[in-house]
Amino acid sequence: MEAAHVSIRRARPLLGTFVEIAVAGETFDAAEAAVEAAFSAVATVHRLMSFHETNSDVSRLNRGAASGAVRVHDWTYHVLDAARDLHGRSAGMFDISVAPALQKLGLLPGSSPSPRLRGEGAESSPPSYPCPHERRPLPASGER
Repeated sequence: MEAAHVSIRRARPLLGTFVEIAVAGETFDAAEAAVEAAFSAVATVHRLMSFHETNSDVSRLNRGAASGAVRVHDWTYHVLDAARDLHGRSAGMFDISVAPALQKLGLLPGSSPSPRLRGEGAESSPPSYPCPHERRPLPASGER
């Protein structure tokens, strides 16, 4: 006789959105423990890397990196290292420094949208937001 399987699905607000985790296991207790472990890992990432959290590694880097080295968790270091690699491989198209521009546009929390995005001042010219670097097409396969 086969063991009965249970499936559970849970969602929690983390990382600026709702994170949903689904698990199938042989027992409810085992599945519930797996969900809790997964949410614990996601909560750690949120605590370390959310630019909205005042004491996160990312916020501390944004405040202090210009004046000296900032110690960060290994997970944060590896994510930033991967982001730097992706930025290079994509000729700058992948850019983790875009948050301030998105805030100015009202697409991320932290500042109010421009008057134009709120529907005010439609007769004026659209706002201009500087790009952090030139956008180029991705190289063909095998090129760098």
